[in-house]
Amino acid sequence: RAPSQEQLASWLAWSAGVTNRKAASVGLLLRAAASAGALYPIDVYVAGADAVRYYNPHRHTLHPVGGNIDSVRAALHESSAIRGAPLLIVLAATFDRTVHKYGKRAYRYVALDAGHIAGNLTVAARATGYECVLEPWFDDARLLGAFRGDAKTEGALLVLGCSLGAKPSN
Repeated sequence: RAPSQEQLASWLAWSAGVTNRKAASVGLLLRAAASAGALYPIDVYVAGADAVRYYNPHRHTLHPVGGNIDSVRAALHESSAIRGAPLLIVLAATFDRTVHKYGKRAYRYVALDAGHIAGNLTVAARATGYECVLEPWFDDARLLGAFRGDAKTEGALLVLGCSLGAKPSN
């Protein structure tokens, strides 16, 4: 079964959320995951039965952007171990947030940032009895379409499939 709204909220807060606003007056919000240059290029999308939603870390809210869990499943490789998971989380990058500072090295830093969030998500999920599996094999165009991503500026990096108690399977 899919996690409750409270469980999902805690996963998102502890993986990609804002954890401290004390320095907001100077434009600095501390976040749960490390990010190269504090640029935070990774966006989190949550695919549920009724919609794919964008996670806004500043407001700790989810906003529908289109599609549903089936549109994300359709982008996964047919033998993917997470196709049957009740919850899919997509980590995507808005590359311009990092490229302007790091140039050609940006992709490396974006990958590290995605790894930090994915690691935090798996630990937060496990703390509530769920297991998440990372899936890097998918059809880029179909996955971007599931959350109405812009192929010129965004790229999906990985999908996490989360299930209660055991690793997701077909």
